[in-house]
Amino acid sequence: MALLKEILQKSFHQKKEPLTLEGKEVYEYTRVSTKAQLDNNSSIENQQAVLRAFVLKNNLKVTASFGHTNESAKDDFARPEFMKLITKVRSEKKKPFAIIVFKISRFSRTGGNAISLVNELVNNLGVHIVESCSGKSTITPRGKNEIFSQLLTANNENLERQEIIIPFMKVFLEKGGRFGTAPAGYDHYGP
Repeated sequence: MALLKEILQKSFHQKKEPLTLEGKEVYEYTRVSTKAQLDNNSSIENQQAVLRAFVLKNNLKVTASFGHTNESAKDDFARPEFMKLITKVRSEKKKPFAIIVFKISRFSRTGGNAISLVNELVNNLGVHIVESCSGKSTITPRGKNEIFSQLLTANNENLERQEIIIPFMKVFLEKGGRFGTAPAGYDHYGP
């Protein structure tokens, strides 16, 4: 009985060591959704600046960099740069400690599919996901839960956009509207 009491006291009164990222090797991933975003704003550069500041602050070593282009996050496995990242993580003998992204929505917007992928990365491969703008990560159980919540939120945002935009697009087309422009040398005629 005394031994059990001693064990319980130690387990409840032990100070937990703070988790440190210092010196860890990481991969980075950035993306924007559309070609227009890639061409007309500096989102990739801004994401990289925040990532690099986080890397410097935490004394991390970026050993591979992916993305830096436009890839819609509607389907994780249809994104070439994202797949390069995942393939490299899966195939490397020496795994990175983490994949660093600006925001979790930059990693994925597929909800449950993304959670499954993150579970594989963390539980099977020992590779964490870290959001550089907030410092949230899958390193702790609470952080992992917050990351999962953000992945579901990103998916929900996509669903809400679809529910709003698609009906208006249908009405626009039914009224004779057209999306895009005709190729060079052609004109739009008729409904």
